[in-house]
Amino acid sequence: MIDMFTHPILNPNEGVLFDLSNIQWVEWAEKSIELMEVNGLSATGVCIMDNSVLFRENFIYTIEKKYINHRLWFTLLIDFRVQEPLAIVKLASDIGFKGITFHSYLQDIHPSDYPMVVEIAKFANSLGMFTGLCTAFGSKKIYDFQSLPLAVEILKHVSGPIVLYHGGGARILEALLLCEMWPNLYLETSFSLSYWLNSSIELDIAFSIKKLGAQRFLFGSDSPFIPVKKAIEDHLYFFQKHGFSDTEKDLIMSGSAAKMFSQIIN
Repeated sequence: MIDMFTHPILNPNEGVLFDLSNIQWVEWAEKSIELMEVNGLSATGVCIMDNSVLFRENFIYTIEKKYINHRLWFTLLIDFRVQEPLAIVKLASDIGFKGITFHSYLQDIHPSDYPMVVEIAKFANSLGMFTGLCTAFGSKKIYDFQSLPLAVEILKHVSGPIVLYHGGGARILEALLLCEMWPNLYLETSFSLSYWLNSSIELDIAFSIKKLGAQRFLFGSDSPFIPVKKAIEDHLYFFQKHGFSDTEKDLIMSGSAAKMFSQIIN
């Protein structure tokens, strides 16, 4: 199995995601690999939200050591308001990051910011990196910032893979419609599938997979906010409940990611 979306912390504390200065990276990596072994994961994508880690030797050392077996790979939530954001993207690419990420309400991304975000995504694509968008639909800013309109602006200009983390959340059907228009757009299941189990939105997720095809869906956990073990159990329950075939299960849990990102997680 391939987990497309986790965080570089071992306990669910959103407050530390933007300041990772106290993370002991070697210890974290060893525990992460151990957790992967226990749960049968072959690879895990880790979203880094603190751009300063790019300049920390202990983090670079960890990446270099852990990339040997290709079990951990990284994406970077880009601080697009810094003076030279493209230089940050280039540095991340040189270090070995596989993608960049944006989060509409955590980063307060307004429509006036879209041109800069698009420019960064285009540059990342030119370096062989994919772009991920966190599409959680909630928080106290629920109507202040919109992730799907931002996704459309990026899709107009970027031909490489675009991943909607959390699959659009409660707006899964709108995300489905976007996928029908852009073949390079993929939906990832972290947090949303577990959160919406036994709701009408669960039915929408199942409908979307059957309508679009399992090859456009990628498994993610959002660990540690949804523990990996629980995320896997929730997906297996969901697959059985909605009668998905073994082929469809394999695609969502690993095959889609392995195929679409073969040049990213190699």
